[in-house]
Amino acid sequence: MRRWWPVFVLFLIALVGVWFWSLGSLPPEAEPQAALSEVEGLVTVTWVGESEREARTGMTLSEGMTIVTGPDSKATLDWFGESETRLGPSSRLTVAHAQNGNDGPFVVRLRLETGRAWTRVLRLLDIDADVSVETNDVVATVRGTSFDVETVPGSATTIWVADAVVEVSGAIVGGAADGFFVPEGSMAEFVAGRRTTSTRPLDARDRKTDWFRNNREADLRFRERVALHMNEALATDRASAGSMRGMLTGWSERMRVAFASGEHRERLANRYRLRRLMAVRRAAESGKSGLAYQEFARMDGEMKTQMGRADEGPNMRKMVSMAQRLFEDVQPSSPAYRIKQQVEVWAMQAAPLPAERLHARLMIIDERLDESVSSLEADDRETASQVLVLARQGLANVERERREAEGVTQDHAERLRKVWKALSVRADALDARLKTLDEPVAHAPAESIEETEEAVPTSTPPAPLPVVATSTPPAPPSEPQAPLKPVSMTVTPGVFTIGFYERVTYRAIVVYDTGLTRDVTRSARFTMSPTGYGSLFDNVFSAFDLRGTITVTAAFEEAGVPLQAGATLTIEQR
Repeated sequence: MRRWWPVFVLFLIALVGVWFWSLGSLPPEAEPQAALSEVEGLVTVTWVGESEREARTGMTLSEGMTIVTGPDSKATLDWFGESETRLGPSSRLTVAHAQNGNDGPFVVRLRLETGRAWTRVLRLLDIDADVSVETNDVVATVRGTSFDVETVPGSATTIWVADAVVEVSGAIVGGAADGFFVPEGSMAEFVAGRRTTSTRPLDARDRKTDWFRNNREADLRFRERVALHMNEALATDRASAGSMRGMLTGWSERMRVAFASGEHRERLANRYRLRRLMAVRRAAESGKSGLAYQEFARMDGEMKTQMGRADEGPNMRKMVSMAQRLFEDVQPSSPAYRIKQQVEVWAMQAAPLPAERLHARLMIIDERLDESVSSLEADDRETASQVLVLARQGLANVERERREAEGVTQDHAERLRKVWKALSVRADALDARLKTLDEPVAHAPAESIEETEEAVPTSTPPAPLPVVATSTPPAPPSEPQAPLKPVSMTVTPGVFTIGFYERVTYRAIVVYDTGLTRDVTRSARFTMSPTGYGSLFDNVFSAFDLRGTITVTAAFEEAGVPLQAGATLTIEQR
């Protein structure tokens, strides 16, 4: 028996060693691909110069490929795990360009020749990243959003934006120089030969269609898959902050890094940092905030040291971007929110160029706007308003620093300007939504007749009188009143002056033949001319940084009578 004792001890040591070594193991890194992730019905693909073939799930997508769906068919296109495009029936889409983030910035450019395409994009944290969908009429460019494009040859191109904001450019788009922005919860139509200068909110009919509801549900599943994939790639279930297992896992990770070499060593170390970061988040959310903050403080010091090394730049920026993804769904009420904010500081510290730092700040502001939307959906208007105020302050600060920044290329300066304008439009839309929710609920109809020269009866019917016995005969029925006839409309304020980045809210008032007036702001369509001086969302105009004078026009129709009125607005630097 004694002669087997050393063998048993050696076997036990080897077993423990294998177990200890396995604690630090990670799944192999998978190369992200552009592929057809779902095919429903008859879907075909064609390459330039080749014959048409039937599409199949898992087929790799490449530049120059055209995907066609039949009348009762659908297809889902996955872009390197960063974006997803869903084609509706009778659609034809061509891949103009597709590049993942390993060989350069993430870039996807699509051309929709006919049909309908819904695209969901994760926030594009790289300043050079780009996702766009082109039709015969317009080009829709996004900065982290969910949007729908529908086009029919010879008819209109319609764009619905479910999240964030889309910039639309093209020969027929009003303000072609600066672009035209469609914020979340809005839509716009673009018809050949007609300049489009305004949007309208998505109504209940738009949101209740099967296409809209199914794609919103698919958006949620897409984000869940992204989060699940990240957790599986990091094997986050093996690490926990502060536990004995977590400590042993950390030792195993450090041993594996020590034995690794070259570029693989740097990538491995960064993946372990992400796993530790996820363990810290879970500790904070499970009631162990003190332990989580302590562990994160150690990580923060390590990260600052690593970011100070010139040779770590590209790898650290990629790692920080993934860290931001790990915290995107953390809300202000979460104990992990403080950690999320510090991770955002890493994003600015890891950016080597002034333009990249400014873009990182804009993406942080975009995250605040996402949080405001989430708070609104949770019916927490106070938090939504507070976060929106922070976003607006951030936009003002970034704009000032953008103008004073040195060493920014012309291309990056233009990108920063467009992103800043897009986020400003999004903030304006959220502000208008908050104000609408805060308005008191009126018992009378929203567009009730207002008194001008003489009192008129209220539109609210009086309470019924109690029934009593009486010998008095009932009064004869009153003569029917003639319908009111609209004769003119005015827009207020009629003449106004604002400074850069200031806003003005317009009202449209209809005047009737009796002298009575009615506020029809919510039903009127507001446009501006010329464009490029600011953004117009419904009846709220927000100025950019150009001096000039524009005309804001309101159009309304009642009883077959078209009405139109304009107001003059001057923008100056105060």
